[in-house]
Amino acid sequence: MWEIVEKSFNGFEIWINLNKHIDDIEVATYAYVGLFREHDANYDDFQSFGPEVGVRFSDREMAIEACLATGKCMIGRRIC
Repeated sequence: MWEIVEKSFNGFEIWINLNKHIDDIEVATYAYVGLFREHDANYDDFQSFGPEVGVRFSDREMAIEACLATGKCMIGRRIC
């Protein structure tokens, strides 16, 4: 399920789809896919981003923080 994690960063929104994975020994890890778009853009005008394939985080908060940091970096590159 997609949820917004930043409503206004330099005129952009950042969204996350967080996925919980449980391995064979029942240890949970989290992966995410992120999206960003200009706040006033069409609803489907998103650009996606995420960590490298296979990267997972040990808790939900770490994944959200990584998503925000990566999204802000991507936005920073776009507006410079």
